[in-house]
Amino acid sequence: MIGVWIEFANYLILLALFVLVFMRGSFTTLHRIYLLFHMFMLNWPLGQTVLYMADPPEYRMYIMKMMYVCLAVLGYGWFVFAVFLTGRSYVYSRFKLFVSAIPSILVAAAVMINPYHWFIKETGTRLTEADYGPFFWLLVAVLCGYMARAIQLMRGAIHHSGCVVQMRKQVQMALRGLILFLLFGVIDICVNVIFEFTGYVVPGLMSLGMTLSGLYFVIAIKRNRLFDLVQFAQQDVFNSMSSGIIVVNEQGNVADINRVMQPVMPFRVGDKFDIRVMLSTMRAVSEQSELFIEWHEANSPERLEMEVLVPSFTTAKRHVVIASAPIKANNDETAGRIITIQDVTDYRLLMEETRRQNETLQDQNQELLMMQDELSAANRKLERMAVIDSLTGCFNRRYLLSRLESELPSLAMIGKPVSVLLFDIDLFKNVNDTYGHLVGDMVLVQTADTIRGMLGPNDVLARYGGEEFTVYMPGADMKLAAEAAERIRSAVERSELFWNDEGMKWNGPAEREAAAGRETDHAHHQAGSTKKLSVTISMGVVADEAVQPENVIESAAYLRQLFASADEALYVAKHAGRNQVVCRHFRTNIEYQNDESINAST
Repeated sequence: MIGVWIEFANYLILLALFVLVFMRGSFTTLHRIYLLFHMFMLNWPLGQTVLYMADPPEYRMYIMKMMYVCLAVLGYGWFVFAVFLTGRSYVYSRFKLFVSAIPSILVAAAVMINPYHWFIKETGTRLTEADYGPFFWLLVAVLCGYMARAIQLMRGAIHHSGCVVQMRKQVQMALRGLILFLLFGVIDICVNVIFEFTGYVVPGLMSLGMTLSGLYFVIAIKRNRLFDLVQFAQQDVFNSMSSGIIVVNEQGNVADINRVMQPVMPFRVGDKFDIRVMLSTMRAVSEQSELFIEWHEANSPERLEMEVLVPSFTTAKRHVVIASAPIKANNDETAGRIITIQDVTDYRLLMEETRRQNETLQDQNQELLMMQDELSAANRKLERMAVIDSLTGCFNRRYLLSRLESELPSLAMIGKPVSVLLFDIDLFKNVNDTYGHLVGDMVLVQTADTIRGMLGPNDVLARYGGEEFTVYMPGADMKLAAEAAERIRSAVERSELFWNDEGMKWNGPAEREAAAGRETDHAHHQAGSTKKLSVTISMGVVADEAVQPENVIESAAYLRQLFASADEALYVAKHAGRNQVVCRHFRTNIEYQNDESINAST
């Protein structure tokens, strides 16, 4: 009965290991494969336990068949586990895996059918007491074949130059567990079947091998973190990325390739990587291809990047960025390279759309700037129209008064003088009545132009109203104002206007002196069809020799007194015979002293 408890103890240990590994972990493809053959390993000691307690031969025959079917499937499970563990799953399609399972399926069918008792001729209370036929040895051969192929795959992965360190540790762990299981299986067959000693059997060798193998797996899994969740997450992220990734080791072999690249690249894990073959497969077009290939093959320590155009079924061309970057080890040495392939077509289309929108915005901004300039010009024109007389181009009365009000305080602070010249054109109403308003307007315009050319840079000429004009001279005392007034009166007197059917012409003082047949009186002359006119002005000048701060506190009252004084001087000049300048010193109490007249001959 000790054999029953040995087999049952092995079953409990395997079951506990199963719970430890899988009930506390995440399931992946590799998990499921290991789960499969671990369950079949569980059935072996359980079958041995039930076999010890079964009495009917038919029941023992059924138990033995189920145990050996599990053993047949266990060999195929080891093979599939080795395929996925070594990263060769891309080589074996579902059809190939199905074909590989055919020997196991046939042997399992032969075990269950047991034709002509070729598998088991006679059962016993133990497996070693059974009488086995040729199908038993066929099962052993198939099982050994699967084991041998699994060992071959694992050894090939271990000695492959492209195998990474973590994968090599995992494969070595699995290989040792498989050899341990196979070793105990061979010992069990040799001791209890081939070289069976009469009356002596060593129970539980196969079950012990399975248990030790499973125990080794658990220790190695925990030590090497074979089923670590972080690694699964990293691999899942690696495979779920939309960008293609190829990892190349320092020998130039493909160490890993993510799921996006597998259908389109001619490389598999372990193959020699060729950048030219990859570009040719992609039908990539770029002027930088040769330089990129040269630097990549030279294993440049810098990150390389180029953009290529790739044909596409949906668009004319797709923009793809290919990058090749070194993988640095802990000692800062290059351990390989990682090649990334990223489709940036949407980004390029977005950039192009953004560029077009920017150009549209720039055009709109340019239009807005032009509109702003036009608006500014219109505002300046309106401002100018608000302060400029439209006929003569002089400043108007409002601007003159505003200018005086703004400058008087600063002049008063330093006691500067200020002078105002107020004048009008003599007998201007007769000019309009005799020659018409067109000639009258021309006289106003040309008179203003003549006077404007004789003023200083700080002087202000303004049309005060009708035929009246004002000259504001900041900083000018009586002497300077009187001299300027006389120059203006004389220049206007020496100017004349000519007109006929072809047009009008104004001769200033210089042109009139140079012309022959000059007339000096204020009269109308007609020589043929050409007409000629000259005018004079009368002027009143008032000067405040030193503007006082207390006098400009009420600037409006001060200006009213100032212009009233100038207007009185102009009145005196007109009644004294016209074509004269009358000057007066300004007093705030409206008392005029030292009246003096400057009479000009006509």
